[in-house]
Amino acid sequence: FLSLARRAARAGATRSALVQRRFHLLVSARCAAGAGATRSVALFF
Repeated sequence: FLSLARRAARAGATRSALVQRRFHLLVSARCAAGAGATRSVALFF
C-alpha cells in the first residue's frame, strides 16, 4: 500500500510539473509575442 501511495504521489508530482512547465512556456511565449509586437510597432512608427 505504501508503494502504491508513493507511486501515485510521484505520478501526481510529475503531472503537476508538466502542467506548470506548459503554463510557463505559454506565458513566456505570450510575453515574447507582446514584446515583439510592441517592438515592431515602435520600429514601424
